[in-house]
Amino acid sequence: MPSRLQVELVAGVWGSGRDRASYFLSADLYPEIKRFKLALQDSGVELCNMSKDLGHVSAPELYRIGELADRVEMSAATLRSWERRYGLFSSLRSPGGQRLYTSADLERVQRVRGLVDAGWTVGGAVAATDQDAGANANASSPAGSAHSSGDFHRRMLDVIDQAVITTDASGRIIFWNAAAERLYGWPAEEVVGHPILDVVTGPEDQAEAAAIVEDLQRGLTWTGRFPVRRRDGTTINPIVRDTPLRSPAGEIEALVGVSFDDSEHRAATDTVKRQAAQIEAVAVLGAQALRGDTATLLIEAIDIVRRLLDATHVALISTRSHEFTVVAAIPEAPAATSVPSRRSLAGFTARAGHVVIADSMATERRFTAGSLIDKQGAASAVAAPLIGPAGISGVLVATSTDPSAFRADDGQFLQAVANILAGLELQTEP
Repeated sequence: MPSRLQVELVAGVWGSGRDRASYFLSADLYPEIKRFKLALQDSGVELCNMSKDLGHVSAPELYRIGELADRVEMSAATLRSWERRYGLFSSLRSPGGQRLYTSADLERVQRVRGLVDAGWTVGGAVAATDQDAGANANASSPAGSAHSSGDFHRRMLDVIDQAVITTDASGRIIFWNAAAERLYGWPAEEVVGHPILDVVTGPEDQAEAAAIVEDLQRGLTWTGRFPVRRRDGTTINPIVRDTPLRSPAGEIEALVGVSFDDSEHRAATDTVKRQAAQIEAVAVLGAQALRGDTATLLIEAIDIVRRLLDATHVALISTRSHEFTVVAAIPEAPAATSVPSRRSLAGFTARAGHVVIADSMATERRFTAGSLIDKQGAASAVAAPLIGPAGISGVLVATSTDPSAFRADDGQFLQAVANILAGLELQTEP
């Protein structure tokens, strides 16, 4: 193909003679040839001849709005409306002012029409088509196109830690970044095109979520915690900020949600606060023991354990006789309530000589729950021995109706309180 083309045009309307004009066009202006030809025809200029070199040129087709509408089986009025409202085309214009459309415009409107027929809104379909076009352009472009809008913005949003989800104005997902894949568990290809409420909202929260979407569609923003469903069926309660995205014409064309799960941070903060409260409680109980304030220390220690461990039941069990006996408990146990010394949590802890944590009493095989724990409906428990100079004199037990309610640091706190009570018991012996 020649690098330059000579297009010879004979204009019979210019003067009385056959004025011949030559135009030298570079090869990258092939589309302009067709447009220039149409412009000449619009002006009444007769195109008499083109050089044989032009016969080797495969110029792209250009369409008027009526031709484009016929090919996609839509009305020209609808196409013009989409062009104005959503920037669907970047049409060319002839010198006579006629809009001209390329084969790329034809392909674009066919894709948008297909998505709309599948249930998408026009704005969402245009946005999704823009993303695909940007990604394809970047894949085939040289390094100078590394910042092409579609793929560059997609990659930029994939490196942030917050989940970014974009839907069209009706709530159908059109973008789902890498953090959203990690947080919610679904890969993007499985959720794009689906209604957001069907993907991340449980049945019990559908009404509230729909109300939020309606607010966004009216131009409002929303920020707060909202329970969302993950692919594995679990529910998390992330912080979410939803914002409507407006088109250049001011119409809402998309809804953008940014969310992040701060449960680990909140758990860590709660742990620090709980441990600080436990340390302070141990210091207060130790000071009371040193002052010899024994009248209320025992009950106060048990109550502190119940509150700081969020336990259902706490009991101090004496191990000095063959039959273990409850010395004090919250809630209170009947006077002289006995606890089996064998095969019970208290007995196992006394023999072990260290903290014992049972995450599930229902599946525990080291010991049986015993009548006292059974009555409290305990699902998990933690126990610490009272270790004094004369050996183990008792066991401090806390239970919960929740499984796996106690952690290692809870056991350390319980042992610290048990050590204070062990010293108190020795001091109060006759």
